Amino acid sequence: MDHLFLEKVEHALSVLTNVYDVVRIVDPVRNTVVYNPGKEVPDLEKSPCYSVWNKDRFCDNCIALRVQQEKTTLFKFEMIGSQVFLVTTSLFSWHETHYVLELLTDITHKSIWTTMRDGKEENFAEAILRFNDSVVKDELTGVFNRRFINERLPIQLFNHALAGSTAYLLMLDMDFFKHINDTYGHRAGDVVLQQFAGLLQAAVPNLSSWVARYGGDEFLLYLEDVSRAEAERITRTVHDAVTAFTFTVPEGIIRTSCSIGFCPLQTDMEMQEWLEQVDRNLYQAKQKGRNSICGL
Repeated sequence: MDHLFLEKVEHALSVLTNVYDVVRIVDPVRNTVVYNPGKEVPDLEKSPCYSVWNKDRFCDNCIALRVQQEKTTLFKFEMIGSQVFLVTTSLFSWHETHYVLELLTDITHKSIWTTMRDGKEENFAEAILRFNDSVVKDELTGVFNRRFINERLPIQLFNHALAGSTAYLLMLDMDFFKHINDTYGHRAGDVVLQQFAGLLQAAVPNLSSWVARYGGDEFLLYLEDVSRAEAERITRTVHDAVTAFTFTVPEGIIRTSCSIGFCPLQTDMEMQEWLEQVDRNLYQAKQKGRNSICGL
């Protein structure tokens, strides 16, 4: 943003700064604060937008990113220590570049929040987390859901294209899961999925990587900030861990395996292309007789 434009922005937002506790413009694609009225323009590389929430990675439920994609206004709650903030986000454009206007209101001691809270501060802190997680987390397994994949993966591809870096995608499918459901029942199948997701979550090597449920018994494991050798090691470790694991359900003990498709991110690869390629690799792993890895 040029300085003339910043002067216009500061004038336009002067009314808002008297109403809201924090007013800022963010770039959710790069996870940076672009402008904070009344303050010097920050070094974008050193001003992640999530740092205000005392987080060391992007917000799982990034409504700024969703506002940019859906071109609407959204709200959520966030906490800083014992303070509760209502976050209002709206689309903001300049020279065909889309930003997001974030308006933060401290509602900790507001009457509406006090009434809602009813003295149970710990419970409501947990409720806020559950509320935010419910949008992007799979209810059964607790890992990220398909919506998170569709929102986050394109942004990470964009950032990799800018940095010239790479990442790795694993698509995992439990072998003979239908047989488990048919033999032990869907309740047992749900328990197995939860334990399977836990094994995958335990394999996530850093804060930049994540696990998501793609659909049914198929999961994605996204890896970045790791070498090719480390990504392959994690893939084999996950495969072996599932094979060695004893799934415990109310109806008994279950042993199974998984098939894995592995695919590194290639230059200029789009999200759908990446997903289709790793899906093809998973299909080949199944065709090999399951309990195998394809794409390494």
